[in-house]
Amino acid sequence: MPRDFFKTIVQLYPEEALYAGPMQMNDGGLITYADDIREEMLGFVTDLLLEWFPQASFYDHDRPIL
Repeated sequence: MPRDFFKTIVQLYPEEALYAGPMQMNDGGLITYADDIREEMLGFVTDLLLEWFPQASFYDHDRPIL
């Protein structure tokens, strides 16, 4: 998310765990999680989604369809 938007959210919700983690600025100037944390989070959510939806109907632009 854009840096200024991130600052506003943190000010509004200082106790929110979602924004308390280690964040970094990427090459495009956006605030993101570190790549390893992002991959872990995406893997977790993907596994949850695949419990409810068949693999054939699930698309993840960062991962090839198996």
